[in-house]
Amino acid sequence: KNFIISIFFCFSFSEEVIDGIMAVIGDNIVTKGEFFYQLSSIANQRGISPVQTPLKYEKLQNALLEDIINRYVLLEYAEKDSNVVVDNDEVQIQLDNQIDMFIQNVGSVDSLEATFGKPLQQIKADYWEEIYNAMLIERFRLNLTAGFIVGKKEVESFYNVYKDSLPPSPASANFSIYNIEFTPSEKTVENSYNFLKSLKDSIVNGTTSFKTIVNNHSDDVVSIPLDGKIGYTERGSLFPQYEEAAYSMNIGEISNPIITEAGHHIIKLLDKRGDKINTQHILKRILPTENDKKQTIETINGIYSQSKEDPLFLENFIEEQENKNLLSGNFFNHPINRFPVDVYDKIRLSEDSFLHEPFIMQNGSISILYVYEYFPEKKATLENSYAFIESIALDKKTLDYLDSWLDKNRGGIYINTFK
Repeated sequence: KNFIISIFFCFSFSEEVIDGIMAVIGDNIVTKGEFFYQLSSIANQRGISPVQTPLKYEKLQNALLEDIINRYVLLEYAEKDSNVVVDNDEVQIQLDNQIDMFIQNVGSVDSLEATFGKPLQQIKADYWEEIYNAMLIERFRLNLTAGFIVGKKEVESFYNVYKDSLPPSPASANFSIYNIEFTPSEKTVENSYNFLKSLKDSIVNGTTSFKTIVNNHSDDVVSIPLDGKIGYTERGSLFPQYEEAAYSMNIGEISNPIITEAGHHIIKLLDKRGDKINTQHILKRILPTENDKKQTIETINGIYSQSKEDPLFLENFIEEQENKNLLSGNFFNHPINRFPVDVYDKIRLSEDSFLHEPFIMQNGSISILYVYEYFPEKKATLENSYAFIESIALDKKTLDYLDSWLDKNRGGIYINTFK
C-alpha cells in the first residue's frame, strides 16, 4: 500500500475535462478528469494497457485512488497542525523554478503559453495552490518520521529478508563538479532597485495607486488578485529582510525596495495586532540579463581552460570556494543517481580521467565536470553497500510507519468514492 506517486501535483499540457466526481476527501474533491489524466500518464509510462493488460490496469487504478486519498488525508491533518508551516515566499520560489524548467523545455514563454492555452500569470496562479499543498504534505510527513533511524541489527535483519530482491547498489564515481547559476550582476540588482524606487515614488506623490502598480508590475501571482495584500502573519513566517522592514514601519508607511531571495519588494504596512502584521506588497523578481549570463559563461570557460592545463586545478578550486551550492564539490565513490540526469548520464558514459566541457543543465545552471573514475552498479551486500542497504531499510521503516499512521487516522476524515 506504499505511495506510488512521488509528487502531489503534475503540470498538465492539456485542459482538464471535468466530467464528474471521483472522490471526496474532507474538503477536497477529486474529479474524474484529473484522476484519469494521472492514471493515463502513469499507465503509459509503465506500459500498462486497459485492453492488453486489464488486471494490471485495474490494480494500478485502485492503487492510484488509494494514493490520492492518502495524500488528501495527510493534507487535511497537515492543515490543522500549527507546527507545519509553508510561507508564500517559499512556494513562490518553488513555483518560479518549476515554471522556468518548463519554459526551457518548450523553448520560450510564448511556446509555454501556447501549449497551456493561457497567459503565464494564469499558469502560475493555477498551480500555486498545488505546489503549496505538496510542500505542506511533505513537511507533515517529515514531522511524523523525524528522528527515525535503523540500527545495525535492523539493517542486518532487513538484508537477510530482502537480499534476493534488493536492487543493485547504484553506480558511483570519483569526480569533481562545479555548478553555478546565472545570477544578476550588481548593476542589474541596482537597476532593479532604482526601478522599484521610481514605482514607490509614483505612489507617494499620488501619480498612481499601490493597487495599479501591483496589477501592472508585481510578480507575486498569489497576491495580485488581493491587490498585493498578504494578510496577517506572525513573526518568522516571511523572509527575515521583509519582516525586519515591516515590523519597524508605522501603519500606512511604504518602504523603499527591500531585497529577499524572491526579489525586490515594496512593502506597505496596513496594520499591527500584537506580534502580527498585515502587509501589502509589490514583488519584482531580479533576473540576470544577457550580459550577466555572458559574464558567467566567460568565468566558467576560464576555469575550464585552467583545468585542461592542470588536472588538479578544478579540485583545488572547488575546495577554496566558500559558497558552493549542493551540486558543487569533490566526490569520492559517490552514488551518481543522487545527481540530476544530465550529470548522471555524463558520468555514466564518461571515460576515466576526462574533463568535460562546460554544459547547460536542465535547471538552467551551468556546470564543469571532471570524472576521475567510474564504478558500475553491482549486487548489493552488507560488505560492499552497507550505507545503501541502510537507506533502503530506513525508507521501508518510514513507509511502514506512514501506512500504520494512515490506518489509524483515516477514520477521522470524511471519505467517499464514486467509481
